[in-house]
Amino acid sequence: MGKGSYAPSNVPEEEDGHPGAGSHYVVGRAHPSVAKAVQLVHDREFAALLVRVQGWIKTPDHFYLIEDLSSEHVPLSDLSTPLSNIGFVRKILDQLVSVVRDGLHRDGRVCHRDLKAENILINDHGDLVLLDLGLATRFAASAPKLTTCCGSPAFHSPEIVQCLNNPPGVYRYYGPELDIWCIGLTMLALLTGRRYPIGTSHTHLEVMAHNVKECLQEVDHIHERLRGLPCSSAGNEIDIMQAQDDWDIVRDAVEEFLLVDGNARILAFERYQLDECIQKHVACHKAKMEKLRCESPQQV
Repeated sequence: MGKGSYAPSNVPEEEDGHPGAGSHYVVGRAHPSVAKAVQLVHDREFAALLVRVQGWIKTPDHFYLIEDLSSEHVPLSDLSTPLSNIGFVRKILDQLVSVVRDGLHRDGRVCHRDLKAENILINDHGDLVLLDLGLATRFAASAPKLTTCCGSPAFHSPEIVQCLNNPPGVYRYYGPELDIWCIGLTMLALLTGRRYPIGTSHTHLEVMAHNVKECLQEVDHIHERLRGLPCSSAGNEIDIMQAQDDWDIVRDAVEEFLLVDGNARILAFERYQLDECIQKHVACHKAKMEKLRCESPQQV
């Protein structure tokens, strides 16, 4: 299977159109409890930026997901960082918020729980695809009910740290706040050039907050050249103003997505405004999928 829980694989084709030869997929180990969440994602097709789940394989010992793998995409972690094009950075952030907040969280009540650069694919046009639903689960909006400690240690949110610092089942979380934290850390990694911006493991919330503050100061230093640059023409002035606007939006979002307080994190996530281009892209995808549903033969 290769390194990690996911690896490329060619799956033999069947006549009914299931995954097969000539198609490239990733097969990844998952927990059987994700089946309902994945089926919801598979059926609704609400997320334009979410990898297509083709099915799953059950063995006596394991449960595997089969997901599409595009040859046009590479992991976000393969990018040369720190990223200096702040417009490109904002496009990445907007797409992540769109697929996670508006797709998984709002439409599906599903949280990913393992967001990181290695599980986010990008193509030459800057278009993202979210991968690896192996730890995904349904969540309740009415009350925190989840207790599972999961995800990569370097990306553990304050909620997971609290779970680890208490007896099993004592500390509960909603779910979305984990994804929001991981998006914040992923963006921080892209802006600083550090794979693990605040460390490889976490045990104390105060230390986490301190490390986030230091990283944000580092980001400010790296990108301070975006402020007060001389303008040689009206076009350049407009570009600089747009870059400054993008920078302010990204910088504020990353700071708020990395707040220790999970409820404050969720509120900031809900407030985030997507760029019009991303909104149009998602609207076009939904219209396309609705048309396909209407044109497909109805099953009796």
